[in-house]
Amino acid sequence: TAADATFQEMKLERSTITSTTLLVFLAITLLLSVLDARLAAKTEVLSSSLARANRELMELALQDSLTKLPNRVLLEERANACIARARRRDGVFAVMFLDLDGFKPINDAFGHHTGDQLLCEVARRLQGHTRPCDTLARVGGDEFVLLAEVADAAEASLIAEQVITLVNRPFPVGEHELRVSTSVGIALYPADGSDQQTLLMNADAAMYHAKHNGRNDYS
Repeated sequence: TAADATFQEMKLERSTITSTTLLVFLAITLLLSVLDARLAAKTEVLSSSLARANRELMELALQDSLTKLPNRVLLEERANACIARARRRDGVFAVMFLDLDGFKPINDAFGHHTGDQLLCEVARRLQGHTRPCDTLARVGGDEFVLLAEVADAAEASLIAEQVITLVNRPFPVGEHELRVSTSVGIALYPADGSDQQTLLMNADAAMYHAKHNGRNDYS
């Protein structure tokens, strides 16, 4: 009958509307899933970039910009750690202050660029012979500090002699073969100081004593 036909048409329309609504819902769900995945990926990339930027900022804060060695800030942290470790073990360690002899004439004669290259070569050579337990830092200009775990003053002297021998070898820099030497001042914990500031000050004073006694030596 006409009523039955109308009823069937209404059922068909409702079925079509339901199917369309379901398809729209599925499409929206799929779209949201894709957007969520993209957002998660972008968030992960952003987090990774922020973490990398934080690491780089931390390195800049604790690293010498020229030689990439630890700077004075990180050196002081490492020295405090050495003090704490030595106290627990009733041990000894050495603070060695190094100043290059003859660096200024080279810097003046060949320019700051060559001088900077020489400092990098010195740092690279010394770092290549530094034990994993020790710390080599650049504290400014042509001055370096070595924190070395030692058993006694005799071992500290032996390490200082090795440092002097390493620096005495010529450094190829560009077209030049440059020669410098180093004066080394040694302070021992705890005999020459119980805190990092006193140890650095006494090692610096010992280095100047070595310079005044003819350079290319340790005191």
